[in-house]
Amino acid sequence: MKLLPHLVVLSLMLASCASPEPSTPPVDGNVGASCATAQDCHTPMNYLIRSNCPFGSACIDGACAVVCPMPSKEEGTWKEKMSCVSDGECDCGSYAASDAKSCRCIDGACVAVMRP
Repeated sequence: MKLLPHLVVLSLMLASCASPEPSTPPVDGNVGASCATAQDCHTPMNYLIRSNCPFGSACIDGACAVVCPMPSKEEGTWKEKMSCVSDGECDCGSYAASDAKSCRCIDGACVAVMRP
């Protein structure tokens, strides 16, 4: 019986040392959730498995959105992104799918912003 308090203390100590479970992003993402940075946003799996664009997420006007980076006109591949300073410099005409709602300049690169 004298060991019981020691076992309780030991188990509490071990529990406090255990590393927390790594957080995994939700499969269906968090499009529309409020955010401060792109790291707050998670791309839905149904976009990640598509092959027509290397989709990602961005924090746009305080809300998470799915984006497709536009390739450089000179390069024509996904290796080089179309650079920009403002939205007016962006041309998302090369993104042919109908789920784009706008074309924006985010972090110096043009992206097609998807409809939620």
